[in-house]
Amino acid sequence: MNQEDPLLQIVTIGVTLYIVKEWLSDLKAYQNNTPNPNPYPGAVPSSKPAITISVIGAIIILLLETGGEIAIGISDEQSEMTLLFFMVTLVAAFGEELIFRGFLIDIIKSNQRTLLCILLSIIFTLLHPYIWTIDEEMKWLTFWKFIHLNMTEKSLFTSLFILLNSLWFFYLRFFKFNKTQSIIPCIAAHLSSNIGVFIIKAIQGKVILF
Repeated sequence: MNQEDPLLQIVTIGVTLYIVKEWLSDLKAYQNNTPNPNPYPGAVPSSKPAITISVIGAIIILLLETGGEIAIGISDEQSEMTLLFFMVTLVAAFGEELIFRGFLIDIIKSNQRTLLCILLSIIFTLLHPYIWTIDEEMKWLTFWKFIHLNMTEKSLFTSLFILLNSLWFFYLRFFKFNKTQSIIPCIAAHLSSNIGVFIIKAIQGKVILF
Protein backbone atom coordinates (compact mmCIF):
# COMPACT_ATOMS: atom_id res chain seq x y z
CA MET A 1 0.00 0.00 0.00
CA ASN A 2 1.25 3.49 -0.88
CA GLN A 3 2.26 5.38 2.28
CA GLU A 4 1.53 8.64 0.45
CA ASP A 5 -2.22 7.90 0.26
CA PRO A 6 -3.54 8.64 3.78
CA LEU A 7 -7.21 8.45 2.73
CA LEU A 8 -6.79 4.85 1.54
CA GLN A 9 -4.96 4.02 4.74
CA ILE A 10 -7.72 5.50 6.92
CA VAL A 11 -10.39 3.58 4.97
CA THR A 12 -8.37 0.37 5.34
CA ILE A 13 -8.10 0.89 9.09
CA GLY A 14 -11.82 1.60 9.43
CA VAL A 15 -12.96 -1.43 7.41
CA THR A 16 -10.56 -3.77 9.18
CA LEU A 17 -11.59 -2.52 12.63
CA TYR A 18 -15.22 -3.26 11.74
CA ILE A 19 -14.25 -6.83 10.78
CA VAL A 20 -12.27 -7.12 14.02
CA LYS A 21 -15.42 -6.14 15.94
CA GLU A 22 -17.44 -8.82 14.14
CA TRP A 23 -14.74 -11.45 14.72
CA LEU A 24 -14.61 -10.57 18.42
CA SER A 25 -18.39 -10.95 18.54
CA ASP A 26 -18.06 -14.52 17.22
CA LEU A 27 -15.30 -15.21 19.74
CA LYS A 28 -17.45 -13.93 22.60
CA ALA A 29 -20.40 -16.01 21.41
CA TYR A 30 -18.20 -19.13 21.42
CA GLN A 31 -16.97 -18.36 24.94
CA ASN A 32 -20.58 -17.94 26.10
CA ASN A 33 -21.46 -21.39 24.68
CA THR A 34 -23.73 -19.80 22.08
CA PRO A 35 -21.55 -20.11 18.96
CA ASN A 36 -22.70 -18.46 15.76
CA PRO A 37 -23.66 -20.97 13.03
CA ASN A 38 -21.32 -19.32 10.51
CA PRO A 39 -18.52 -17.73 12.53
CA TYR A 40 -15.40 -16.07 11.22
CA PRO A 41 -12.50 -18.54 10.83
CA GLY A 42 -10.55 -19.26 13.99
CA ALA A 43 -12.85 -17.20 16.21
CA VAL A 44 -12.17 -19.47 19.17
CA PRO A 45 -9.95 -19.11 22.26
CA SER A 46 -6.34 -20.20 22.30
CA SER A 47 -4.08 -21.40 25.07
CA LYS A 48 -1.50 -19.09 26.65
CA PRO A 49 1.40 -21.43 25.74
CA ALA A 50 0.36 -21.25 22.07
CA ILE A 51 0.29 -17.45 22.14
CA THR A 52 3.61 -17.26 24.00
CA ILE A 53 5.33 -19.60 21.55
CA SER A 54 3.90 -17.66 18.61
CA VAL A 55 5.32 -14.36 19.86
CA ILE A 56 8.73 -15.83 20.70
CA GLY A 57 8.98 -17.41 17.26
CA ALA A 58 8.06 -14.15 15.52
CA ILE A 59 10.67 -12.23 17.50
CA ILE A 60 13.35 -14.80 16.70
CA ILE A 61 12.57 -14.56 12.97
CA LEU A 62 12.72 -10.75 13.16
CA LEU A 63 16.06 -10.84 15.00
CA LEU A 64 17.45 -13.22 12.38
CA GLU A 65 16.27 -10.88 9.63
CA THR A 66 17.75 -7.82 11.33
CA GLY A 67 21.01 -9.59 12.03
CA GLY A 68 21.16 -10.85 8.46
CA GLU A 69 20.65 -7.34 7.07
CA ILE A 70 23.53 -6.07 9.19
CA ALA A 71 25.74 -9.01 8.22
CA ILE A 72 25.32 -8.50 4.48
CA GLY A 73 25.37 -4.72 4.71
CA ILE A 74 21.84 -3.77 3.66
CA SER A 75 20.47 -2.44 6.97
CA ASP A 76 20.86 1.16 5.75
CA GLU A 77 18.39 0.41 2.93
CA GLN A 78 15.44 0.33 5.32
CA SER A 79 12.49 2.36 4.01
CA GLU A 80 10.82 5.07 6.06
CA MET A 81 7.50 4.46 7.80
CA THR A 82 4.84 6.99 8.74
CA LEU A 83 2.91 6.68 11.98
CA LEU A 84 -0.34 6.27 10.03
CA PHE A 85 1.13 3.45 7.97
CA PHE A 86 2.27 1.81 11.22
CA MET A 87 -1.39 1.78 12.27
CA VAL A 88 -2.20 0.11 8.94
CA THR A 89 0.36 -2.61 9.65
CA LEU A 90 -1.29 -3.28 13.00
CA VAL A 91 -4.76 -3.81 11.52
CA ALA A 92 -3.17 -5.73 8.63
CA ALA A 93 -1.91 -8.22 11.20
CA PHE A 94 -5.55 -9.15 11.74
CA GLY A 95 -6.86 -8.72 8.20
CA GLU A 96 -4.11 -10.73 6.51
CA GLU A 97 -4.35 -13.51 9.06
CA LEU A 98 -8.11 -13.73 8.67
CA ILE A 99 -7.74 -14.03 4.90
CA PHE A 100 -4.75 -16.36 4.58
CA ARG A 101 -4.65 -18.34 7.82
CA GLY A 102 -8.44 -18.13 8.08
CA PHE A 103 -10.73 -18.06 5.05
CA LEU A 104 -8.36 -19.43 2.38
CA ILE A 105 -6.95 -22.33 4.37
CA ASP A 106 -10.47 -23.28 5.55
CA ILE A 107 -12.27 -22.87 2.23
CA ILE A 108 -9.74 -24.71 0.07
CA LYS A 109 -10.20 -28.35 1.02
CA SER A 110 -7.01 -30.32 0.44
CA ASN A 111 -5.42 -33.46 1.80
CA GLN A 112 -2.04 -31.86 1.15
CA ARG A 113 -2.27 -29.17 3.84
CA THR A 114 1.50 -28.63 4.01
CA LEU A 115 1.74 -28.06 0.25
CA LEU A 116 -1.26 -25.71 0.37
CA CYS A 117 0.34 -23.70 3.18
CA ILE A 118 3.53 -23.37 1.13
CA LEU A 119 1.63 -22.27 -1.98
CA LEU A 120 -0.43 -19.72 -0.04
CA SER A 121 2.75 -18.46 1.61
CA ILE A 122 4.33 -17.88 -1.78
CA ILE A 123 1.24 -15.94 -2.86
CA PHE A 124 1.31 -14.01 0.43
CA THR A 125 4.95 -13.10 -0.22
CA LEU A 126 4.38 -12.03 -3.81
CA LEU A 127 1.52 -9.74 -2.78
CA HIS A 128 4.01 -7.66 -0.81
CA PRO A 129 5.63 -5.23 -3.27
CA TYR A 130 9.31 -5.84 -2.71
CA ILE A 131 10.51 -7.80 -5.71
CA TRP A 132 8.21 -5.79 -7.97
CA THR A 133 7.10 -2.18 -8.29
CA ILE A 134 4.23 -0.39 -10.04
CA ASP A 135 4.47 2.90 -11.91
CA GLU A 136 2.42 5.69 -10.35
CA GLU A 137 0.59 6.28 -13.66
CA MET A 138 -0.61 2.67 -13.76
CA LYS A 139 -3.84 1.98 -15.67
CA TRP A 140 -5.87 -0.95 -14.34
CA LEU A 141 -6.88 -2.40 -17.70
CA THR A 142 -3.23 -2.80 -18.69
CA PHE A 143 -1.68 -2.97 -15.23
CA TRP A 144 0.84 -5.65 -16.23
CA LYS A 145 2.60 -3.13 -18.45
CA PHE A 146 3.38 -0.99 -15.41
CA ILE A 147 4.85 -3.73 -13.21
CA HIS A 148 8.64 -3.95 -13.00
CA LEU A 149 10.80 -6.54 -11.30
CA ASN A 150 12.98 -5.28 -8.47
CA MET A 151 15.46 -8.10 -7.86
CA THR A 152 17.81 -6.28 -5.50
CA GLU A 153 19.60 -7.96 -2.63
CA LYS A 154 17.42 -6.10 -0.12
CA SER A 155 14.12 -6.93 -1.85
CA LEU A 156 15.00 -10.61 -2.20
CA PHE A 157 16.18 -10.82 1.40
CA THR A 158 13.03 -9.13 2.72
CA SER A 159 10.79 -11.36 0.59
CA LEU A 160 12.55 -14.44 1.94
CA PHE A 161 11.68 -13.45 5.49
CA ILE A 162 8.10 -12.59 4.57
CA LEU A 163 7.88 -16.18 3.28
CA LEU A 164 9.40 -17.54 6.50
CA ASN A 165 6.97 -15.49 8.58
CA SER A 166 4.01 -16.74 6.56
CA LEU A 167 5.08 -20.35 7.01
CA TRP A 168 5.42 -19.74 10.74
CA PHE A 169 1.94 -18.20 10.89
CA PHE A 170 0.45 -21.22 9.08
CA TYR A 171 2.27 -23.59 11.41
CA LEU A 172 0.80 -21.75 14.40
CA ARG A 173 -2.74 -22.32 13.15
CA PHE A 174 -2.33 -26.10 13.28
CA PHE A 175 0.45 -26.94 15.73
CA LYS A 176 -0.27 -29.16 18.74
CA PHE A 177 -0.39 -26.40 21.36
CA ASN A 178 -3.18 -24.69 19.41
CA LYS A 179 -5.72 -27.44 19.92
CA THR A 180 -8.69 -25.27 18.92
CA GLN A 181 -6.98 -24.12 15.68
CA SER A 182 -7.61 -20.53 16.71
CA ILE A 183 -6.03 -17.77 14.61
CA ILE A 184 -5.20 -15.83 17.79
CA PRO A 185 -1.60 -17.17 17.85
CA CYS A 186 -1.22 -16.18 14.18
CA ILE A 187 -2.45 -12.67 14.92
CA ALA A 188 -0.24 -12.40 18.01
CA ALA A 189 2.84 -13.45 16.02
CA HIS A 190 2.01 -11.09 13.14
CA LEU A 191 1.42 -8.18 15.53
CA SER A 192 4.69 -8.88 17.35
CA SER A 193 6.58 -8.93 14.06
CA ASN A 194 5.06 -5.67 12.80
CA ILE A 195 5.57 -3.89 16.11
CA GLY A 196 9.16 -5.14 16.16
CA VAL A 197 9.75 -3.77 12.66
CA PHE A 198 8.42 -0.39 13.79
CA ILE A 199 10.72 -0.35 16.81
CA ILE A 200 13.74 -1.21 14.67
CA LYS A 201 12.85 1.51 12.16
CA ALA A 202 12.41 3.99 15.01
CA ILE A 203 15.87 3.12 16.37
CA GLN A 204 17.32 3.61 12.89
CA GLY A 205 15.58 6.97 12.54
CA LYS A 206 13.29 5.73 9.76
CA VAL A 207 9.95 6.71 11.38
CA ILE A 208 8.34 9.96 10.27
CA LEU A 209 5.07 11.66 11.23
CA PHE A 210 3.61 11.99 7.72
